[in-house]
Amino acid sequence: MNSQHSQSDQSLADTYSDPGIHDLWEAIYRDNVRQDRLNDRLLDRVLQVLAPAKGSLFLDAGCGVGDHTVRLVRLGYRCVGVDISPGILERAKARAAQQNIDPPRYVAAPIEQLPFLDGEFDYVHCKGVLMHIPNWQRALEELCRVVRPGGGMILMEENHRSLAHRVVMLARRIRRSRSELRRTESGDEFWSTFGGNSFVVRTSNVASLVDALKVHCFETRAVIATAFVDIGRVPVALRNLVISINSLCVTLKVPWSWSSAVAIVATKR
Repeated sequence: MNSQHSQSDQSLADTYSDPGIHDLWEAIYRDNVRQDRLNDRLLDRVLQVLAPAKGSLFLDAGCGVGDHTVRLVRLGYRCVGVDISPGILERAKARAAQQNIDPPRYVAAPIEQLPFLDGEFDYVHCKGVLMHIPNWQRALEELCRVVRPGGGMILMEENHRSLAHRVVMLARRIRRSRSELRRTESGDEFWSTFGGNSFVVRTSNVASLVDALKVHCFETRAVIATAFVDIGRVPVALRNLVISINSLCVTLKVPWSWSSAVAIVATKR
């Protein structure tokens, strides 16, 4: 690995080893009963596309505190959670221990360098993770590598074609933003710092993700709208209302291009 990649990996490790960033994400996206119910519905919907057999082996990539890892195990699948932060995996283990389930296995590693064999997993679940990785192409290559032929991939990312993203871009023209915008073929990247370390959020060009999957022998089966508005972009007092709107959009199966976040569901040839 060259020194540039080593520095990038270390920067990511420093960013995501900071407990504060996980506390922030948990405050927004975890431990909300309504959001938990919506997450259950979303996972059920994407799994309907793949129809995995019970007992199939999943990799939950960028698992964080392990909410989705536990969700998959509850549904009758085996699951390994991988995350770059050893500290956050200790939280994931503690959470799993409180559940009436067989505890998942957790592995500390960057997604760009997965310590797994080719085709070791039946399926990969990766929600809101590639958007925080500068070298997302390398990360996706690794995720594709560890899926067996005939297996599947679930990628959940933000969508640069959405109405919500257009509003964000308009707001940046009106008022000064603390993040640096970098426009790329793979999407719009917002660079800032957290705890003194680099931090990126990418609103993805969904077509570029679909094309990249195709290069790695994956055929996209569905692109599904998962959230009309990101609850992290609205005040706390409005989050339950936004979750209700997002739930309605899932129920109505609105076009994915309208949605601020999407699920790309693909199978490997």
